[in-house]
Amino acid sequence: LRTLGDCLRREKLRVARWLILSAAEPCTAPGALAEARRTLARLSRGSVFAVGTAGHFAELNRGRPAADRAGFVAYALAAEVHAHDRRTILENAWAAGWTVDEAALLYPGKRIEVGPVSLRPRQESPRPADPGGGPAAAVAPLPDWADPRQVSLFGACFTLAVVVSLAAAEADTVILFDAVGMEGLMESSAAPPRPEGFPSRAGQVYPLFHVLADLREAGEGVFAPCVVQGHPLLPALQCRSAGQRRILLANPGAEAVQVRLPSACHPRRCRCLDAAALAQATAAPEAFRARDALRPLRSQIIELPPWAYLCIIEEDHA
Repeated sequence: LRTLGDCLRREKLRVARWLILSAAEPCTAPGALAEARRTLARLSRGSVFAVGTAGHFAELNRGRPAADRAGFVAYALAAEVHAHDRRTILENAWAAGWTVDEAALLYPGKRIEVGPVSLRPRQESPRPADPGGGPAAAVAPLPDWADPRQVSLFGACFTLAVVVSLAAAEADTVILFDAVGMEGLMESSAAPPRPEGFPSRAGQVYPLFHVLADLREAGEGVFAPCVVQGHPLLPALQCRSAGQRRILLANPGAEAVQVRLPSACHPRRCRCLDAAALAQATAAPEAFRARDALRPLRSQIIELPPWAYLCIIEEDHA
């Protein structure tokens, strides 16, 4: 903590939020929050300190760190703890909101932060830095914490499903994935060759990047989960902001589905990320997301291809 304090002074950094974890314990150890406050609070006036775990809700439930002086309580979330098939992943995405409900019962009145969200459980020790390329990097085995579906259309469907579940449970903060890498939203332009079976390319974005981009573009709007008539297991989210309504919809199954949209007061346009659009969406995301690339949507009945993710935008120009 002293070393960290020295770094903050030297770099003149201000930190808004601190999550205090303990290296030798699954949850924040007794006294750790108070010690961190004594060392760091003077350097970050107005900052919020929190307790929790780098593990999952089960660790929080077992450890139950004291949170009397904590601003929020945090835990991570992974979809593949006991099984790795798509059905289990989706079931766990829908169950994510239940953990928020239980955490709120354990810590009434406290803000609940969930994340990082990942497909596979994150390894607890720091990962080695990416090698600089070459034969050794090309033949490295796929790490236990990496899932090739991070790069897939299914990854985008999972992302929307877990966001819908956590939004329905009114989680205060959600942290999704890493920024870059095999558990991230994209590959860096200098990414080394990935292990066989992880089909990414240097500089590309992953399909799930577009889900987060659509959420971000909705700004400070109101987010509300939706139920799709006849297809209750399709992830759907409505985002209302000034002058605009967005409907985000995904089909996490291997068969196309037909969906009836709610009636609209204003013209709608859409952007569909499916197998046909995958190459452009990952290699040229700016072009894929360009305003003039949106297609008019004139029917309330749409067919959503397998593994497709759809963003519908309805703008009020009045």
